[in-house]
Amino acid sequence: MIRIRRLLGLLLFMPFTGLAQDSLSRGTYVRIVSENDGYQLRTRDVTDRYFTNGLRLDFIGNYWYRWPTRYLLLSFPAQSERKDDRLYSLSVGQEMYTPRRLDQSRPSLYPYDRPYAGYLYLAWKLTTVDATRSRRLASAITLGVLGPPSLADRTQMALHKLLRQPKPMGWTNQIKTDVAISYNLQLENRLFGYLGPNLDLMGAVEANLGTLSNYMGVGCHLRLGFFTDYFTSVTGFYERGKKTTDRRFQVYGFVRPAYRSVLDNTLLQGGWINGRRNTYALPANEMEHFYAQADYGLVLAYRGIQLSVAKTIRGREYSTGEQQQWGRLSLFWRAHQE
Repeated sequence: MIRIRRLLGLLLFMPFTGLAQDSLSRGTYVRIVSENDGYQLRTRDVTDRYFTNGLRLDFIGNYWYRWPTRYLLLSFPAQSERKDDRLYSLSVGQEMYTPRRLDQSRPSLYPYDRPYAGYLYLAWKLTTVDATRSRRLASAITLGVLGPPSLADRTQMALHKLLRQPKPMGWTNQIKTDVAISYNLQLENRLFGYLGPNLDLMGAVEANLGTLSNYMGVGCHLRLGFFTDYFTSVTGFYERGKKTTDRRFQVYGFVRPAYRSVLDNTLLQGGWINGRRNTYALPANEMEHFYAQADYGLVLAYRGIQLSVAKTIRGREYSTGEQQQWGRLSLFWRAHQE
């Protein structure tokens, strides 16, 4: 508990800087992440509700290091006795959300259900790893659009048609067009020192500020198996000729439980600009401002390629809601090594 408080203090008061003279990771990487509530081992776990599909494409490299916007992304302050590993990424993604009932074109206003919502976004991120103090910081700026411009309605209807599933009837009631901007910080720190080459435990704190959602979270990250040290580099990939404990082959399981305190959520309540125009949106008094979430899965990696299979379970986000769960598939590879 004491270590978690220290992490929160670091996140809130640490003298971050966007000008640290760290070591830029070399190489170019690509990651594809697909999330869907249909990715389940058991058919009975497939719900097709709430967060129902997400797709993200990450372009990872240091092409964007000289962009003026780099000053907006935070890293650890530079110090002469160490060099941190840094890596930038540019991501484009889409998310879609639906209520419990997809067969209603005009759902009832009460009891309240989650509204249809689509979100299309572009994110710019900097991840910094400090191997000396076993800590990792990620800062990100996200620009997005909600409503019909997100193309979530067309995407889901096309997928359902392709898979011969029932057509979702209520997308005409989705959250109105709006823009969203967010700033996110995530800090992880090893909790109890080095536990060994096959077991690792990190504490984590997170904060998000902006017009999409405002929240703070605290949790931990447990890894068990055969892996490269989490704080060796940003990617964790094996690098030929590098004198570290990098492993060519990695296989391990992970668990990330977390607890969030949420102030608001545009995807449930409507946007800041056109929020009042939303008939099907949740009022503030229906929101659950605290909920738990857990991610767990398996990672396989060899040299410069990694496959991850995971599942997320999240508590209810509003008073009449239910627990939700979805699966995640991720393919991450080194496209070019300098």
